[in-house]
Amino acid sequence: MIFCKINPQNSNILNKFWNFYFIYFIIIVLIITKISWLKLPFYWDEAWSYAMAIFDMANKGPTIIPGYAHEWFTRGHPLFFYFIASSWLVIFGKSLLSAHLFALFISCSSLFIIHYCSKKLISINVANIVVSALMVQSMFLAQSTLLLPEIFLMGLSFFVFYLYFQKKWWLFITASFCLILSKETALVLFIVFVLDKILIQKLSFRKEYQYDFVFLKETFFVIVPFLFFGIFLIVQKRNLGYFFYPEHTQMVSFAFGEFLKKFSSICEHLFIRDARWIWTVMAIVSLSLGIIKKRFNKKEMHFFIISSVFILGYLIFSALNFFTIRYILTILPFFLLLSTFFVLRILSGKIGNYLVAIAVGVTLFYGLIYNNSESDISRTFNQTVMAHKEAVNFCESQQWHEKEINTSFLMSFNLKFPYLGYLNNGEKTFANVGNYEKSDIYIFYSTESNPRKDEIKEDVNYELVKRITKSNGCIVEIYKKRALSD
Repeated sequence: MIFCKINPQNSNILNKFWNFYFIYFIIIVLIITKISWLKLPFYWDEAWSYAMAIFDMANKGPTIIPGYAHEWFTRGHPLFFYFIASSWLVIFGKSLLSAHLFALFISCSSLFIIHYCSKKLISINVANIVVSALMVQSMFLAQSTLLLPEIFLMGLSFFVFYLYFQKKWWLFITASFCLILSKETALVLFIVFVLDKILIQKLSFRKEYQYDFVFLKETFFVIVPFLFFGIFLIVQKRNLGYFFYPEHTQMVSFAFGEFLKKFSSICEHLFIRDARWIWTVMAIVSLSLGIIKKRFNKKEMHFFIISSVFILGYLIFSALNFFTIRYILTILPFFLLLSTFFVLRILSGKIGNYLVAIAVGVTLFYGLIYNNSESDISRTFNQTVMAHKEAVNFCESQQWHEKEINTSFLMSFNLKFPYLGYLNNGEKTFANVGNYEKSDIYIFYSTESNPRKDEIKEDVNYELVKRITKSNGCIVEIYKKRALSD
């Protein structure tokens, strides 16, 4: 098994591969796996929000100043991710391929960062297992070429976490600037660092803990990211009239029933779904044994407590706000790191290695066999993308560019904006796409509902002219008014 402890005397080549080249192997596998996805049209939030915002910023000029980017596209978020993505497009070309190459570059870099930090914090064994476990996650594979910020936030959050533990403060400040100005969820990590300084360290290291100059200096560095975020909010208020995007603040709910329902759902996705239950069981059992047998020292327990508080804090923050499943990517490597660390700390030798190897295998098997849906965290969402493109291209072939077309939110963008990648003829878009009462054309599809679907299907004045189905459950149906001339 690849995760077994290798005897360097008998397997020098394998030992060298495991210790020095395994991460590059993982990255090469990722690139080979995803290379055919690079020219896929943009999909879901990637299409209507992030791609629109990033291409708009690339045309106007990259910036991190609120008010200069299109606020409906950026939706009040800090702008560093948009800034680096649009800068990439300016340098390497404003194309679908260039945008997805940027996403793949971010994904490869995040794997490398997580591997490097895990190796430095714990060991090469743990590092290799964590990136392997992450690589076989359907969510990571699906998101790895999407122009979305979650994998960027995942890698950068892990790097900031590492810098905090290593006390590399000036680099910590630089990385924190990038993180806190990428998305508001980064606040959770810095709140945890403040809690660590004023409370967790005091409880973990009572004898060594002192309120001295070093404490004050480190606390100052931890607080600085809040200053960065405060400046961003002030500028946003001055330029746009609000601190936080109004549509997002309306989604915040402190109702206990709603919070509990969302919190339970998020925990299920993180700890149970996509075969992650096996990592949860391993973590609980090995942690319990470690505590009973007193196998963890103070530093290890401190590391465990901070990581766990961050995961818990992130879950609570997510349950209070608008949440979509891909957001858990930020905390996923922390969870996998803790689980792997506990197992290998308690079950040293071949047993522990066999166990985590089985966990990686089960995760991969589950993703290949069962993770089959239209969601942008599924390995098969590309089928839906191609079905939508086929539908758009059919409309082009029928020359319906001036006809009234009724369809749902995502498809309306696909028909109107060439750089999303669905139109074959980018110079000729569809002019009349909207919620018309009696449209010439209706396009229904399974990823979004349309209240008029049943009515139109039963209306004798309309006929089904195109039906597209895919094995992941995707269905697209196009209805045309019978009196309509082609």
